Amino acid sequence: MIYLVPEANCVCLNKNLTLLKGAKYKLPNPENFPLVFLAKDSVPLTLNLYEICCNFVNGKNLPCQNVCKFNADYFVFLNFKPVCNSAFHTIDFKNNKIAISLSQMLTVSINGEVLAEMPNFNLTYSHFEKFNNFCVIYFLGRRNFVAVVKDGELFYANYYDKFECSSNEYYFLTFLKDGLNHGKVCHIGANESEQYLVYLDEYNLNLKPEFLPHIFLDCLLAGNYKYCNALLCQDLKQNEPSEIANFFCEFERFYPLDNLTFALIKKDAVVGIYQFEIENNEIVNISETDFF
Repeated sequence: MIYLVPEANCVCLNKNLTLLKGAKYKLPNPENFPLVFLAKDSVPLTLNLYEICCNFVNGKNLPCQNVCKFNADYFVFLNFKPVCNSAFHTIDFKNNKIAISLSQMLTVSINGEVLAEMPNFNLTYSHFEKFNNFCVIYFLGRRNFVAVVKDGELFYANYYDKFECSSNEYYFLTFLKDGLNHGKVCHIGANESEQYLVYLDEYNLNLKPEFLPHIFLDCLLAGNYKYCNALLCQDLKQNEPSEIANFFCEFERFYPLDNLTFALIKKDAVVGIYQFEIENNEIVNISETDFF
């Protein structure tokens, strides 16, 4: 069976179907012709699902970025690229040349080295300012973005949802919108600069076993390794919680193939599938499996 998983609300022109972000749509018998998908503020996506799955089965063009196989099922992720205006800006700051490129990705480079590359959701460059020893670069959009540079290094770069400032301190807060409602804070001040996590909800969760893998991966993405470690059985716990990340490939988001199996995705590519085993409300095993 083939399933479509849209990464945004969209319509399929050929079938006159409306598809919702993150939902799973069963496609019993794909026909051998291109389907056209449209999402708001995005480049149209054209896919021949029959051809993709045939190539996948026959081992052609692997690894196939937007499809993975789990058991006897194929999951095709509809990844849309935003329509964006292109722009390029340079900033000279303390003998360092900062270059900002805006296209389908937002790229920040310092002295020719790319230090950040993130999806550009139709941002426009606003301005930069010098604050203490930092260069703070602002971008505007439906969700604003900030890049913070210090001593030729990129200190922080992310979308943010709240900004508070005084004469001596700036705080940028990013809602991670995950199962534990994490927030990520960038704090820069005259004498101290730091990044840390906060819980935006003030209550403790009593997790059901079926939610453990999802929360574990949320915490892994957030960098809350201590919480990850707490979800593991005694045999799997790490003396240094951050070492948990070494077992996983780099990823930006994930999708549940079932309650215990998750496809990990980076940019538009499926980069790994991980399966969890749960006993007595603890994670007792995590294994990586082939996805083609």
